[in-house]
Amino acid sequence: MYQQLIDELAGYTGEGGVTPSDLLSLPAGLRRILTWLTRHGGSVSLAELSSEVGCELDEAQQLADTFVAHGLLVAEENQGQISYNIRMARVRTRGRTPDRLKNLFD
Repeated sequence: MYQQLIDELAGYTGEGGVTPSDLLSLPAGLRRILTWLTRHGGSVSLAELSSEVGCELDEAQQLADTFVAHGLLVAEENQGQISYNIRMARVRTRGRTPDRLKNLFD
């Protein structure tokens, strides 16, 4: 699965995070890993990523760095441990104000 993810990331052109609708259009491997991350609260350790992908820690580090470079993950350090969090993009409302906000101004 490691090589499949590297190949899929090489062709990925998005930037600035991923929206829920983006998940549907991603290649199968990327969609699987990002969905898995989302189900784990959006934050995993390098060891967990390595276990899920089925690769060595150094390969998982390279994979995580590539995800970060493409804007899909963010690396955060907490008490000396690095965790990788899914980077969700902001969903635009296309200029439409939700009804619940419109009612506040009436």
